[in-house]
Amino acid sequence: MRPMQMPDGKVVQGEDMDFEVEGKEGETTVKISDGTILKVRLVITKVMKIDQYAPNGDPIYFFESHNIVRTKVPDKLVQSPPKGKALNPSGHMTTMYG
Repeated sequence: MRPMQMPDGKVVQGEDMDFEVEGKEGETTVKISDGTILKVRLVITKVMKIDQYAPNGDPIYFFESHNIVRTKVPDKLVQSPPKGKALNPSGHMTTMYG
C-alpha cells in the first residue's frame, strides 16, 4: 500500500494492481451532425485499488487511461492553419519559425 492522491486532493492508501485486458479493446464511433466521424478508444494503463469500499461492500478501484481519437472530417469543413501557425501534436496552436 502507498499514499495516493485522489482527484479531490484527498490522500488515501492504495495499491497498484496487475491487470490484463480480456477480449478486444472496443472503439466507439460518434457521428456528429456536421458529418464528422470520431472513432474513440479508451486504453487503460494503470489500475489502483484504494483502502475504501462502496456502500454495498465492493472495493473501490481507480484507473488511468489514454483516449485514442481518430477523426474523419468532411472536405467542406477542412481549413488550412493561419499562415505561420500550425497545430502541434497536442492540438494546441504554435508559431512556426524559419
